Amino acid sequence: MSGPPSTGEGSTAKVSWSDDALYFFIHIRDDYQSYAVTPQECVGHWQADSVEILLDPRGTASRVLKDTANAFKLGVFPFTNDPSGSNGNGANGPCWSRDAAARSSTAASPPGHPN
Repeated sequence: MSGPPSTGEGSTAKVSWSDDALYFFIHIRDDYQSYAVTPQECVGHWQADSVEILLDPRGTASRVLKDTANAFKLGVFPFTNDPSGSNGNGANGPCWSRDAAARSSTAASPPGHPN
């Protein structure tokens, strides 16, 4: 296979690292824009169009048991229903949140964002 792996018609995803940093480039093409979440709903990446990144640094998550307690999950929404820009990313700007697992705490975008 040559080039980046395809995630759908016209969509691509790339992952790279440098020293202690991990980088993601994700370009999604979607012909239908779904529900736009409010800043308060940014923690629910399953509610609408979003990108979910799941990292399992220990390699111990189980697909069978759906055990992701030690994994890091990040949900990213490309747009929101936030005309006032209260989340700090401009009018109707993006939001993202870390999914709280059993051994992690919730961290969300940007400082002051309601969790």
